[in-house]
Amino acid sequence: MEPTNGSDRPITLKDLTDAVARMEDRIVQALDDRMRDLETKLLTAFHGATERTDQRMKRLEAAETTTVARLSSLEAEGRFTALELRVIETEKYLREAQLRLRKLEDRQ
Repeated sequence: MEPTNGSDRPITLKDLTDAVARMEDRIVQALDDRMRDLETKLLTAFHGATERTDQRMKRLEAAETTTVARLSSLEAEGRFTALELRVIETEKYLREAQLRLRKLEDRQ
């Protein structure tokens, strides 16, 4: 029994090549659809991540601006310089105290 194409005549080479061509077209179309869907999902995910990163950057820039303004205010008022001087004086006092302590330990 010979294969048929839905009629009484046998399947020809042309029938087979036409069927293969139609199957290839369907496969290519299905792959195109899948790739388009995947591309859309990736772009959507990247867009969301980019938006969150942009929001973080804006918050960081705002915090930096605030910090710079506060530091400028402290420097303008002389408060920062006064604090630096107190730290330097305290460090000097501690070094001198350490030297005195070492001298006392060396005597003993």
